[in-house]
Amino acid sequence: MKFTYCFLVFVVLVATVSGQQGDRNKGQSQKKIEEGKSEVTALLKDLAVYKSKGATKEVRKTLKKIYDKSLSIGYNEGVLASAFDYGYLEFLDDNFSKAARITSNYVAAARKLKNTEAQLDGLKRLIVFYNPDYGNRPKKKKEAEESFYALHKLESERLKSVRKARSLQFENQEIKIDIIESERKSSEIAERASRLQDSLNIERIEQLEKDKAIKELEISTLKLKNESNEMALMAGKRRSTINLLSISLIAAVLSIFLLYRTFRIKRKHAKEQQKSQHQLMVQENMANLGRLTVGIAHEIKNPLNFVNNFAEGSSEIVEELEESFSALDLEEADLELPKELIADLKDNSLTINKNGKRIERIIHSMMAHAHGNKGTMVPTDINLLLKESLNLAYHGYRGTTNNFSMTIKEEYGRFEPLKVVPQTLNRAFLNIFGNAIYALNEKKERGVEDFDPTLEVTTEKREKEVVIAIRDNGPGIPEEVRKKIFTPFFSTKPVENGNIGLGLYMSYDTVVNGHRGQINMDTKEGEYTEFTIKLPA
Repeated sequence: MKFTYCFLVFVVLVATVSGQQGDRNKGQSQKKIEEGKSEVTALLKDLAVYKSKGATKEVRKTLKKIYDKSLSIGYNEGVLASAFDYGYLEFLDDNFSKAARITSNYVAAARKLKNTEAQLDGLKRLIVFYNPDYGNRPKKKKEAEESFYALHKLESERLKSVRKARSLQFENQEIKIDIIESERKSSEIAERASRLQDSLNIERIEQLEKDKAIKELEISTLKLKNESNEMALMAGKRRSTINLLSISLIAAVLSIFLLYRTFRIKRKHAKEQQKSQHQLMVQENMANLGRLTVGIAHEIKNPLNFVNNFAEGSSEIVEELEESFSALDLEEADLELPKELIADLKDNSLTINKNGKRIERIIHSMMAHAHGNKGTMVPTDINLLLKESLNLAYHGYRGTTNNFSMTIKEEYGRFEPLKVVPQTLNRAFLNIFGNAIYALNEKKERGVEDFDPTLEVTTEKREKEVVIAIRDNGPGIPEEVRKKIFTPFFSTKPVENGNIGLGLYMSYDTVVNGHRGQINMDTKEGEYTEFTIKLPA
């Protein structure tokens, strides 16, 4: 008996401590919820001010804050006050799935608050959101039908409740009449009992009092037994609650871990998919450019062959003509002018042949770029590659722009050929040179006083790397543009000229990912821009 009593006391103490700890945690959670409610109330006041001023942007931001905060603390009144308008704004921006999700939370909050009218409004709007007849909205026929059935069911329940309320009103009137009649009969019975009690003898009254005392004693005993049973039951419930809380905590931790792991996997897959789509798009653009380049190169190559062949033929004819004049018996004064003309003609033929060969090398390079390569790195003279890229970019730009010239300063260091992919690296140089020449021409057209467009190219060997610097004295790059300079599809040039904003992005990808190098940009607005490329030696 003593052991049982001690055990009961111990259980009661443990339950009391656990209850106090639970009450403390509950109080902290309740405090956090109350703070969230106060924040939501303040935001609702701000929302009213923004609505009165017609500040659409602030209204949207405030609605989102109210919705997110109310949802996080389970404040159904806040969700009800914001989700209806917030979901409609997302719907107007064609965010149909998000709009449907927000409106579904609105319906859920209305259901918890037993607000039938709000539920009806939310379900009606969900049916509109899921309607497949409006533009590009998702054809969620199943969700639309479920919302329609829920709306129909809710309307039916509301009608039933109205009818039931009316029937209860009539029943209450009948019950009032029955109660009045019962009270009247009860008063008559009480009067009869009173008269009967007066007629009972004193012994009967004493016996009734004794019986009443015995019954009160029995009731007291039963109450004590019930209190003991209730204490034991409460102790069992406390133990069950503690076990349930422990299991719930473990389950919550596992759920959070699984959700976080799933989120990371989905985010990784999304990034990989986005990267694959971007690579496919770049490859398609390069393939189209390659086909165009091959066509142009073939068209130029045929007439160029004629130019080279006839230039060589002309040189041979000039030599024969010179020999023929030498064989003639003429005075030296008479031969002076013909010899000068023959010499000029010979120089012109050699110049035509030399430049024709140069154009032929450019065409071969263009065709090599167009066909691409398999990523094979070959030893390449970087200085020569830079010179060819610079000449090609400069003369190509001058062919489309009248009256443009610039000063070119070149300073090339001495080092061994580097193993690179010349076709892709040449494209990277062309993009950087093209942007620099464009910037110089833009500054010149502004009419800057005493401005001499200058492009400087330098190379040097530093330990285990080759450093290439390309600097222009153009307008520089504004602060807001610098962070986006290597972003794909970003460009400050007009798109009318076929510019799609992939030049510097492809240059960055070629140097960093293709050649394990580095590319950096230094600029000062209004004075200069310098790109520094570092390639492993």
